[in-house]
Amino acid sequence: MLVNFSAHFAEGFFDSSITIPPGFDFWIEASRLGQKIIDYANREIALAKSKYVEVAPKIDDFTRTVSAIIQGLVNQAKALEAHHIDVKEFSEAFGQEINLIFTDFKEKFGQELPENRTERYEELERAVDWTLDKGEEALIKVLLTFDVQEPKVRANLAVIKPEIKHAIVLSGMVNDIRVL
Repeated sequence: MLVNFSAHFAEGFFDSSITIPPGFDFWIEASRLGQKIIDYANREIALAKSKYVEVAPKIDDFTRTVSAIIQGLVNQAKALEAHHIDVKEFSEAFGQEINLIFTDFKEKFGQELPENRTERYEELERAVDWTLDKGEEALIKVLLTFDVQEPKVRANLAVIKPEIKHAIVLSGMVNDIRVL
């Protein structure tokens, strides 16, 4: 079931029992560990490509896509800082909206995925499109409370949203190929 994967992902990602140490700043830590993280990821990618040769080109595509997503997220973080938005306050408000989306997602996409691979991919794309559209609306709703103008948000998302969709759909396809 599509919802099982997504529900487990969402529950793990938005687990409210996870606590962040006082003073922790993801961007500072990521910068500090930067090259070590990149080296580790490159080793893991090379290992995956050698182990799953049949999907190596898709792994390369995924790697390129994730790099574009990371750059988009860095740009979003800079935009938040430029508007003097408290990241913790933003994260709490956006997290509440995302929890509502995942509740709706479970209801809307709780059926078994089709056996036919083409139909399965179409359903995955439909679910991803729906989720990204809802996420965009949630982000706009939250950022409007911080006086960020909607056209600016939509313009920034227009760049990153297709990359996120591509990464998710590609992941589903690679997983599907690997499992079969």
